[in-house]
Amino acid sequence: QLEDRMTILFNNYSSKSNQAIAYPSKKDTRQADSLKDVEKYAKEMMDIPTSEGVVIKDATSTYYIGTKKNPKWIKWKKFVDLDVIVLDKKKTKSNLYSYTVGVGPISEDMEGQEIDGKKYLSVGKALNTKVAVDVGDIVRVKVDEVKKKGEGFSLFSAKVIEIPEVEHPDKLITLELLSQDTKKSFFFFF
Repeated sequence: QLEDRMTILFNNYSSKSNQAIAYPSKKDTRQADSLKDVEKYAKEMMDIPTSEGVVIKDATSTYYIGTKKNPKWIKWKKFVDLDVIVLDKKKTKSNLYSYTVGVGPISEDMEGQEIDGKKYLSVGKALNTKVAVDVGDIVRVKVDEVKKKGEGFSLFSAKVIEIPEVEHPDKLITLELLSQDTKKSFFFFF
């Protein structure tokens, strides 16, 4: 159980945190008794300059080693990140890469680009990155905003941040939900 794990980490490891590895401590961990507290503590954490956001966890949930998704853990980030599939690749004169990226798969009756027998909706470009991948690979991009554009969507200021350990890009429904939210912070299950 997470509560037991946190107690062990606080009592035995927090003081051993250093630049290479940071253990949870009273400075960056809070226990909330209400949704109001969750919001208050999350905003406090996100005010730390190096913070990218917070992870909100059910105290009674189990910690799974090596499991990437726990339905009782939620990320609340300062920015939106999305996993997208590379639909096209161009190399610039300065040896950087620009990618046309997409989401899906989408239904057969929609306009899209086919890769490995599945169709994907193009949602924009991620420009000038050193990260080298191929068409059909998945990249994680940080975006400022998602806008609905006719039947499709457009990502604003998409920047490649990493190559994620996932096999599929985000689906259309994710962009639909994000395009309806005008705030810069979003809840994500991961």
